[in-house]
Amino acid sequence: MANKLLKSLTEKINVVRRVRNLFRPDNIEPQREYMFEAYFNASGAKNRTIIEIFTEAQIRLYVKSAEFPSKTLAQIPMNYLGTKISYTGKDNSEKTTNLTLWDDEASTVYTFFSNWMRMMSNEYSGKGTSKSTHRANMILRLKDVSDLATTKEIHLINCYPVDLGKVNLSYEASQALEVQITLAFDFMRVIH
Repeated sequence: MANKLLKSLTEKINVVRRVRNLFRPDNIEPQREYMFEAYFNASGAKNRTIIEIFTEAQIRLYVKSAEFPSKTLAQIPMNYLGTKISYTGKDNSEKTTNLTLWDDEASTVYTFFSNWMRMMSNEYSGKGTSKSTHRANMILRLKDVSDLATTKEIHLINCYPVDLGKVNLSYEASQALEVQITLAFDFMRVIH
């Protein structure tokens, strides 16, 4: 009940802000880089077991940093009347993004991504799975200053881990354990 009420309130706040910004676009706050949430959505995957460890509430607690994937268009150079001009070509963007996550004493994060990668390619038998059973969507939500309204969502469609970074252990450090993960994806969708 509380979630429905909060969702309804958030939607109303978003509508009010959109209307306000139509008339006063110079009053828009800058996006703060620390105001974000990241989570996985396995609704597109046939096999939901890859996301069982992290619920939407849990993954938000572990993500330390995330990044927008870059967008790069190829340039096609042409000569026209002795002058070089260029046209835009195909999308040459890298289809990867990086996440840094904190891990807990039970190695929840490392185990999660390790099991996900093991499910995609079994190191003992060499067998893998089909694309539809091991991919999930990752959603980055940018929040406003009040942390109530979502200003933008970036959906990374059909993502899966391709690199689980090394974990550094040291007697000299007193920091929280961090896990670096690189995710590949098919395409990115930005929702305003």
